[in-house]
Amino acid sequence: MTDRELGEDEMAKGSAGRPAFRPIRKETVPESPEDLWNELRPVRKHEFLRGPQQEVLKEYSKLADRSDVALELPTGTGKTAVALLIAEWRRRRSQKPVTYLALTNQLAGQAIEEASILGIPSADVRGDRFNRDQTAEGQYKTAKAVGITTYSNLFNFNPVVVESDLLVLDDVHGGQEFVANKWTVRVPEHMEEYQEMLAALAPALGVRQRRSLEQRTSGQSPHLVHLVDMPQCLTPLAAILDTTSEKSVRFPWLTIKDHIDSCVVLVSNDSIVVRPIVPPTYDHPQYANSTQRLFLSATLGNLADLQRAYGVETIDRLSSSHQPTGRRFVFTPSTYAAEEDVEDCVAQVWDRVDPQRALAITPSSAMADSVLSRISDKAKTPLSILRASDVADSLEPFTGSEGVVLSVPGRYDGIDLPHEDCRLMVLGGSPSAIGELERHLRDKWRAGPLLRSREVTRFVQGLGRCTRADTDYAVVMLVGRAISDMVSRGAFVDSLPPHIRAEVRWGLEQSQEIATSPTAFVEMALGLVDDGAYRAEADAAIVETMRSDTTARKSSTDRLADVANDELRYAKHVWEGFHSGAYEAARAVANALGGDELSGYRAWWWYLASVAAERAGNPANALDCRRRALACGIQQAFIQSLPDIGQLAGAEQETDDGGSSLGIWDFVEQEIGWAGEGLRKLGETLTEELDDSKATQFHMGLERLGQVLGAECTRSKEAGAPDVVWSFEDDVHLAFEAKSGKEHGGKLSKKEVLQANGHVNWVKQRLAVDTNNCVIHPIVVSPTSATYEDARVHVGELSVVSPLALREFSRKTLKAIAEMRATFSGKEYAEVVQEWSRLLVEHGLDEESIVTMFTSERVATVD
Repeated sequence: MTDRELGEDEMAKGSAGRPAFRPIRKETVPESPEDLWNELRPVRKHEFLRGPQQEVLKEYSKLADRSDVALELPTGTGKTAVALLIAEWRRRRSQKPVTYLALTNQLAGQAIEEASILGIPSADVRGDRFNRDQTAEGQYKTAKAVGITTYSNLFNFNPVVVESDLLVLDDVHGGQEFVANKWTVRVPEHMEEYQEMLAALAPALGVRQRRSLEQRTSGQSPHLVHLVDMPQCLTPLAAILDTTSEKSVRFPWLTIKDHIDSCVVLVSNDSIVVRPIVPPTYDHPQYANSTQRLFLSATLGNLADLQRAYGVETIDRLSSSHQPTGRRFVFTPSTYAAEEDVEDCVAQVWDRVDPQRALAITPSSAMADSVLSRISDKAKTPLSILRASDVADSLEPFTGSEGVVLSVPGRYDGIDLPHEDCRLMVLGGSPSAIGELERHLRDKWRAGPLLRSREVTRFVQGLGRCTRADTDYAVVMLVGRAISDMVSRGAFVDSLPPHIRAEVRWGLEQSQEIATSPTAFVEMALGLVDDGAYRAEADAAIVETMRSDTTARKSSTDRLADVANDELRYAKHVWEGFHSGAYEAARAVANALGGDELSGYRAWWWYLASVAAERAGNPANALDCRRRALACGIQQAFIQSLPDIGQLAGAEQETDDGGSSLGIWDFVEQEIGWAGEGLRKLGETLTEELDDSKATQFHMGLERLGQVLGAECTRSKEAGAPDVVWSFEDDVHLAFEAKSGKEHGGKLSKKEVLQANGHVNWVKQRLAVDTNNCVIHPIVVSPTSATYEDARVHVGELSVVSPLALREFSRKTLKAIAEMRATFSGKEYAEVVQEWSRLLVEHGLDEESIVTMFTSERVATVD
């Protein structure tokens, strides 16, 4: 009997009892993802699509042929289902692999579960090559199922992800870290390679940079190391990284080692980082060669930020008009109370909240550890801290426990804690900068406008972690000066969505309770968790606040969006070694950044243009760009420290960030805040220290006053050192010898005069940037300027200031800062530097006036 004569049943069994061959099944290809939804009716468990889902699916069909699409669906409206429907439709249409990326194994597991509910075939390709299911991997690579995995399985040295017809990037803002890390060498200070690399970089470090690093202060802003024409640094640096055995360092090093001169090097006491400014994603075929990339987020923010982070030139936006869900009761106690009082109240809320679980998000691990440890010290029930790694595979270690805090620094999206999973959140620090490069740009180049839209986006995302449905609610505590200052800025609040804006404004009003009755404040927060009627009353007030708010939302549109493509062009040219092209692109960026507000970011791009010109072998263009960078008035000390910068001594300057101006601004912003109790507490402490008869306390007060005045202060225990030194950016130093305990009718001895004058050499050797051109003023703090006769010949240029005059100057300084703090709250330094500097002069707080104040009276040489 021939095969043709066999019946169908016999054929299914195969010839001679052998296994039957699998038939090639041809899948139907619906006209659109919406039609696919209808076709899945027999197998899916969802009965209907929500309105927002239908809305974006209908609109997606118009963008199906675009290369990059950003899809925004508010929390709780089902963006995962929408993305999976699109992915399955494209898989069937193209017969090519499609890939879905999630931040963690736990979130990828949720996507796999959702695919099952929808009746969409999925392949679990999480894990590494040692534990990954090979069958699932085969189904994914042969386009039999939607591949679901994590960002780390694409952005690594040997990815399982293949070139896809569709690459879905869920929680896209959280994914930026994985993208950048593929091309980022990060060596933490505890590794032995850190000290070796620091030694290799030493010839390129400026005196101020070395002095800052010697202070061993954790959390400091990273310094940029200028390495143009510095083979004596780059060669040993590469040799160190070539021999490292640490995988987290070795693999990213292999991706950038041939492009090290295309990278920036950032050094702090916490780490050394080597990375390109923009990740060269075009050099990663599994990402770059995907037919379409679909970026997902509940809060997209400014698309220019995604362009910079993911290296794409154009992104089409697809958003739902649906409003986000849930209710957040947002408190800003740091606006009205000292930090220790705020932490005490948060600890009391923690002790009594039910369920006793909290989520904590801060920009950095160091800040998280600091804030949570202080709260834990005040709490009756110590905080048991879980890290992101503890919940990478499952949230059960958190949601199934009591007395735990989940601390996820920098993770403003990609955590879903609905209903009773978590009712208490702690947000600390401004989310404007969460990586080394962002922190450097914010703190050194004053690039606040660049980061402003990111600040808004991250804040809104962070607030939504515990409110995933319409009936969800959470109490949110904003802890610390930086985040309180942020929400006190009118421009920031106006840029928030209306419902978030109303929640913040309501919370600002209620937070005043902590100043009059901390106990009532605690009871209010707990009542919002425990009492439904009380919560409904607050909800009604927030709704009314939103209804009566006629302020149109100020778009957080990045005014820098127009230069994003030139920035990408610059980054690509640098990576490819086309330095003349990079110079032209950087110059185009700098020329487009007009206005005072953008002067810092403009200076940054003139600096980058100068570097590109130097590497292109065009020193005249490099010098011109440095001249223009210097004229921006930001980072002048750094720019002036560059090789051959002396030729720019006559450059016209728009502003001046030297002396005390920038230092005083930074002290207000970082130490006492633009609002709240920080200034009052400072005044109390400073008065107490400068009134103290004990030398150590008085020296601490003298040091603190110098910090207020924007000086870099040194209080060394070295024998023969001054008691305190104030050092300003332009290499001017005030060296103090305190003799505040001397009687009013007494006299300064020869020994005391020689001791004070001897500090000039100590400062010159230890602190001066340029020993030939530095200016050092020796000053003795004494109630008397009289000297014994044998001391008079040694007086020289020694100045004297009385403790009484010092205390009066301190009082006037704090009063002036109080006035200026109110005037400049919510402003960007680059935007107001001229007015700020003018008022400092008016109040006698510019560097010239400070020096005059402390050097106007000389130690007497006659009776």
